[in-house]
Amino acid sequence: LVYHVDKEVVEHFFNEVIRQGQLQETSFRIKNTKNGFQYVKIRAKVQMYDAIGGMALVGTCQDVTSEVQSQSAMIAQHFSEKTSKIHREMMAHLGFNIRTKMGSLVSLFYLFEETVATKEQRNLLGGMRTSFDGLNEDLHQFLNSTVASTKELKANLQKIRLRNFLDGFVKFVKAKEANDLFLDLSVAEKLPDYLLFDGDKVQQVLLNVIHAFGDTASANQKQIAISMTSKKEKGNRYTLKVKVEFAGYFPFAQEEEILQDPETFLAKAAIDKEEYEGADTDLAIAARLIKIMDGQLDFEGDAKMTRFSFTIPVTKIKEGQQNNSSQPLFALKILLVEDHIINQIATRKVLEKWGDVTVDIAKNGKEAIEKVDNNQYDLVLMDLQMPILGGVPATRVIRKSDNLPIIALTAHASEEERKKCFDAGMNDYMTKPFKPKELYQIINHTISRLAEKGA
Repeated sequence: LVYHVDKEVVEHFFNEVIRQGQLQETSFRIKNTKNGFQYVKIRAKVQMYDAIGGMALVGTCQDVTSEVQSQSAMIAQHFSEKTSKIHREMMAHLGFNIRTKMGSLVSLFYLFEETVATKEQRNLLGGMRTSFDGLNEDLHQFLNSTVASTKELKANLQKIRLRNFLDGFVKFVKAKEANDLFLDLSVAEKLPDYLLFDGDKVQQVLLNVIHAFGDTASANQKQIAISMTSKKEKGNRYTLKVKVEFAGYFPFAQEEEILQDPETFLAKAAIDKEEYEGADTDLAIAARLIKIMDGQLDFEGDAKMTRFSFTIPVTKIKEGQQNNSSQPLFALKILLVEDHIINQIATRKVLEKWGDVTVDIAKNGKEAIEKVDNNQYDLVLMDLQMPILGGVPATRVIRKSDNLPIIALTAHASEEERKKCFDAGMNDYMTKPFKPKELYQIINHTISRLAEKGA
């Protein structure tokens, strides 16, 4: 029996075969004796037969249940893998964002402790501290799990004021680890104050190493010295070296395998967690994060001291330029490429309110190319989705003859869209909606960065 939902499909099939006389094909479901369905594919056409003196309907009928089920399974697996990938990426991003907010809470805790006046307040603060410490530990494990499972994890460069970053890190460690942990931090005097690097991942590396050490070290060994130095490479490029030294010998069970291939080690640890020590997993995750940041890791130890160090590439940022958005670096002539009339008016007003800024408008990429050819601009703010010609192809054309700064302004926040912009030759990327201060900062930062490179 044809499944009732598919009866109309079958009737239409036979009507078309008779009407057109051509070979037709369709698939439908029939009920079987097991209260289930079978999928059937039929092919038929009308043919003349002299023997019977008329027309006959001839064709084939094929059971395709296995084929349909196999295709359905493949589609389901594809969507499952896609969903899992999105979920892992979202969890990793969320985890590091939470860590940033937790850092702010640490600072507030310390300020609050200095102002408590009554015994009741101290008791309440003690309860909050206990809950906070537990939450910190859960967050640490959560971040480790996302780093271990997310294959697509990438470095996310941030503008970091180094001494503020380190001050927040020390407070975070004191809140998270045992009170008997002694942390000594030193920073080379010549180290640039403002740097561009992935501060969240650097913090996670240090926390992983300290966490592993704190779990295994004896009470009289809990002394950790962290030092930071830098080496100037070329232009505003530096190599940041972070060295962590522990009092006493601190062995890892499988350090050689971890340092050579942290990815393989983490894959094994995920399958059989009981066979792998927590300290080794902490080290492997730290090694993976360093690798993601294009860094190098070194580990050595003797009876008196264990040393963990790593280097990562960083970019120097000048204080008072990129970070100061109160006014433009100089009088600017900006080309705003935007097809939406309200966005044109609003963005122009935001820019002109900032200071000595002149704004010209292009309604699409084609107009932008023509205006760049016939005018001198200091910067282009480029929308992506526009009629006639979009922002990415327009940028490719402009880049053939002009090296002026181009910043994408778009509602698309995906990593794929961001990559398209940079591959086309754009210098930076900003998602809508944005705050005026954020726009001012990215303009100053982009112009100053290119000026340092001599572009």
